[in-house]
Amino acid sequence: LTYLSADKARASAESSKTMIYMVGGIIAFIFGITGILNLINMMSTSILARRREFATMQSIGMTKKQINKLTVLEGLFYAFLICVMGLPLSLIVANTILPTFFNQPDLWLFTIQPTIFPLILEGIVICVVAIIVPHVSFRYFRKTSIVARLRVVE
Repeated sequence: LTYLSADKARASAESSKTMIYMVGGIIAFIFGITGILNLINMMSTSILARRREFATMQSIGMTKKQINKLTVLEGLFYAFLICVMGLPLSLIVANTILPTFFNQPDLWLFTIQPTIFPLILEGIVICVVAIIVPHVSFRYFRKTSIVARLRVVE
């Protein structure tokens, strides 16, 4: 006779739970890193494409601090949009797609508890990136003179 004791069933459920947490965590980490890299790329490309515009603004009297503030506020606006769109989308996925996945016969004992903490953490990281990227980009951008930046042909 083969039997399944309560201890073995608990151990099997715990190993399944650990596996699901690890796979879900790795997938979430990959999506998070991809999103952050996409934000960095978008902001850097925007700053690079607008080099001449920033040089023109600086030549007519805009200070470096004002240009930094402008680009940081743009980045924070992007971060705000990401957070505003990400929260409802993640809640929709957590309440529609995940329950269908966990309704399988082998996974009946799991309950879904959507948490907002990872979203808050990701929002903080995105805001920090939105503040840091313009400063780093302008460090490389300002190595040339305003006249040289104005002469750049698009």
